[in-house]
Amino acid sequence: MAASGAKDLPALGDAVGRLIEKPLNSNGFFVESVRVSPAGQRLVIRVTLDATQIQAPPLSLDQVAQASTHISEILDDDAAFNGLIGTTAYVLECSTPGVGRPLTQLRHWQRALGRLVRVELTDGGTMTSRLSAVDAQLGLTLSDPMATLEWDQVRQGRVQVEFRKDSADEEQPPTDETLTGAGRSRVEEGA
Repeated sequence: MAASGAKDLPALGDAVGRLIEKPLNSNGFFVESVRVSPAGQRLVIRVTLDATQIQAPPLSLDQVAQASTHISEILDDDAAFNGLIGTTAYVLECSTPGVGRPLTQLRHWQRALGRLVRVELTDGGTMTSRLSAVDAQLGLTLSDPMATLEWDQVRQGRVQVEFRKDSADEEQPPTDETLTGAGRSRVEEGA
């Protein structure tokens, strides 16, 4: 089967997702999505992963590489998968959702707890605030400004990138010493 002749790539993505979900989950990885698309004579299998623990830090590059190796082994050893793709080569791409992922599912909102979020409301409005609580039945609680939103009021959201300076890193006024190498040489006494 040539990649361009693949009949049902979404179904193949679903099959790959079912195949890798349990083994990855037992190793601390949550399979966010699997998408399969043609690329010339091969297939590209894109797997988006997250941590299974809601309060875990984002996955590191090493963890994603470990998961990629595990997925590759699963796919290469599975007769049903190999029967579906035949002799078609595939490229496996693994990544994390990143900060730009839309917050559309309960677990997305839970992972964003404490972060600054921009919420798109079902009435067309938006609200940017810190996410202070997430309740599966009640909805979202935001602070600064304080608001409680029921799920039927929320379309989706996005985490807002914040750049904070540590108080120890606050900018100091430049001195002759700090300007060395920045187009100005150090002022020598008695020169």
